Amino acid sequence: MYARGDVPCHINSGSVHSTLTWNTPLEQLQYDPLLVILTEGLQEIDHPYVFIARQGVKDLLRAPGAKQKVLPLVDKVLQQLKMVIRTSNPDVFQATCETLGMVVQLVGGQAILKHIGSIVIPLKAKLTDPKCGKYAA
Repeated sequence: MYARGDVPCHINSGSVHSTLTWNTPLEQLQYDPLLVILTEGLQEIDHPYVFIARQGVKDLLRAPGAKQKVLPLVDKVLQQLKMVIRTSNPDVFQATCETLGMVVQLVGGQAILKHIGSIVIPLKAKLTDPKCGKYAA
């Protein structure tokens, strides 16, 4: 998706820290399907895609007006998180848990209430996995 230009950003590589520069101000972006695509991309392990997905999700969730744009997408975003959370890769699992926490903080518990059971089950399974369990705390 990034290579085709579907994600409207580019990477600014610094000597210590890289950032994303968005071609359009974040508050003007259409979150559907961009946030859903980036959430699905959390399972990426190859660079630059892993950086784009993780940083892109953070940028969108932290942007002004994000709550109003994310609320209509909660079902789609959580569906992607439920799939990605089943990963055996501890780094992907950690990024997924962080994203889940950001979504819950942004939209509130009521908005995700109907998804709790389907999120808790894979999380519980991961808590017993020594590779991933430490990230769910």
